[in-house]
Amino acid sequence: MSLLFPFIRYSLAAVVTMATVIPCHHLGAQDMLWDSSGVAVCTADGWQRAPRMIPDGARGTLIAWEDMRTGSDPAIYTARITADAQLLWQSDGVEVAAPRSGLRLAGIVPDNSGGAYIAWWHRDGNGGDLAMQRIDGNGNALWTIGGITVCDADGSIIGDFGNALCDFNGTQERATMISDGHGGGLAVWQDKRNGFDYDLYMNRISSQGQTNYSTWNGHTGVLLHRHDNNQLAPQVIPSGEGYAIICWYDGRVLDGQADIYAQRVAWAPSLAFPDSVDFGIMKVGQTVSDTVRIRNTGATPLIISNIRRASDPGNTHPRDFTLHPTFMLPDTLLPDEGMNIVLSFAPEGTGARSSELRISSDAPQDPVVIPLHGLGTNPRLRAKNVHQFAVTKVGAVNEETVEDMLRNTGTGLLLITSIAFESEHAGNFGIGDNGPFPLIVDEGKYFPLKVRFAPDRAGTFVTTMIVHTNSGEEPGRVRLSGFGAHPSLIPIPVALHFDSTMETRSTEAKISIRNTSGVELVVTAIRLGGADADQFSLDASLPMRIPVEGLSPFTVRFRPTSVGFKRALIIIDPDASTSPDSMVVDGAATVLGTDALPAAAEFSVMALYPQPLGSSQPLVLRLAHPASGSPVRVRLFDLLGRMKSLLYEGRLAAGSDILLLPTDRLGLVPGMYTLEISDGSRRIARGLLVRE
Repeated sequence: MSLLFPFIRYSLAAVVTMATVIPCHHLGAQDMLWDSSGVAVCTADGWQRAPRMIPDGARGTLIAWEDMRTGSDPAIYTARITADAQLLWQSDGVEVAAPRSGLRLAGIVPDNSGGAYIAWWHRDGNGGDLAMQRIDGNGNALWTIGGITVCDADGSIIGDFGNALCDFNGTQERATMISDGHGGGLAVWQDKRNGFDYDLYMNRISSQGQTNYSTWNGHTGVLLHRHDNNQLAPQVIPSGEGYAIICWYDGRVLDGQADIYAQRVAWAPSLAFPDSVDFGIMKVGQTVSDTVRIRNTGATPLIISNIRRASDPGNTHPRDFTLHPTFMLPDTLLPDEGMNIVLSFAPEGTGARSSELRISSDAPQDPVVIPLHGLGTNPRLRAKNVHQFAVTKVGAVNEETVEDMLRNTGTGLLLITSIAFESEHAGNFGIGDNGPFPLIVDEGKYFPLKVRFAPDRAGTFVTTMIVHTNSGEEPGRVRLSGFGAHPSLIPIPVALHFDSTMETRSTEAKISIRNTSGVELVVTAIRLGGADADQFSLDASLPMRIPVEGLSPFTVRFRPTSVGFKRALIIIDPDASTSPDSMVVDGAATVLGTDALPAAAEFSVMALYPQPLGSSQPLVLRLAHPASGSPVRVRLFDLLGRMKSLLYEGRLAAGSDILLLPTDRLGLVPGMYTLEISDGSRRIARGLLVRE
């Protein structure tokens, strides 16, 4: 059958063209995506005419037509064809409505699920009836065989021809329909029930083919528009959730010409609800509650007729979930109005638990099934008793991951819901980035907890970490302790003396900074000070990051510019509490061939070595001093100020002297000591490091 001349040919074919506008020329073979003469959809005997088609949602199409293959009475057939011209169902189509006198195809609309709604009408001596059927994507009829009757002229429902959208007297014809997006829809038709002209009526239909909505007129339909003379051939489109716009041509003005009218109607409610409700993880025997919020997002009032929890056990656990009625049914929700449904979950066993909440209403989504989920668990916490942090620098943050801190020794999942600290030092401890609470510990597993210690002073810190879980037991307790320390250092040697150096020449020596603390030492600057600072120079790579018990060297150069004894301070800026630290550097400058330098004007230590001193070695001291009538005394003190030994006492002539001090006989233990040199009116002290 030709699309333009339905009464000339006797078979049905389909031809596809491009969706864009094609210039006016003859189509070539490259423009035809199927056979150039069309693909046969139905070639059965008799006429096939009045085809209507819609997209199938998969780039193909669903086609419906009137078919007279059995004789003089037409039937309604449908077929589905893919984008590559494959006929999916049986050859020559699937019968939707059996042959009947005066049968006419009214329309076909998609059901948004790969199928379609197909409507038809027929005329006989008593008027006309409307009927329809829903076909799925496989060509199966989903409602009563033969369709549902939209309207029957004599008021009876004809089972073989469908369920009634309208069963009022008179003629109902030219039905058109839109989908509600959930398997049902809105039908509009022209209706001659008044006996002398046509008006417009409409009705809702559910996905099960039912029209018995309490706010509508059952199988009689609802008057959409009545006016003088005829209102004919309605068309309808959706206009928002639960809204539609209908247009028709209207003969109310008797001028021999029809006019076009339109109307927007609110025709359906819509139920908004959560896809599912997950109660999370809950200990066996404990209860958690949640509130489900539903809302009418449609255009008309929504009637909630029933709310219940599913009772069929199957593989579900209905006794774990409880519905708490805080409402009276039936209940009507106006557009944009909502209601709360309170549920609770109390698992009776471990593992995944599930049930369903069922809501019945007059919404297109009816019935609504909301899955309910939860996880039952029966865990136990075993916490580590004590954790000791490594020595931490004051002002720094030490984060450590303790792999065996928290363990789940029960069944199911353990939830760590919160962690707190108790003690006067609680503010110096915390947790690291472990992820959001609750922290989940699998059965039989440890949680590698990140904990932090941040001392704000030197000394010992202690706190108790309180671990709250879903185990139902007393919180777990872990004792945390840490020691805050300042870095400390000693230069090696503690003083630097350059032997006589000719003017205009230079010499250099290495000095090492030793980290004598249990934390990292950072030296940010090393500089020269004193009256002769310009006679010396430094070469150091900064900043120095010196690990525990580590050494970091730098170079000192002596380049005198004039003759004489030169003395300066090397000032070291570390992050130690003693900052800045300093050491003496000196040297003598002579001219080649001249006499020795005169006696020093100031009392000073020119050299002290070896540094560090071995416990079995003597100590060498080189002094520069002016004339003095008092004896020079050299004494050794420990860090508590206790004198360990008088190493030397005697008179020295002005100039410089080298003293060999018998420290090897003292049995000194490794550590820091102070060497004091005095001559009555003057006193100088130098640090001394003794090693094993």
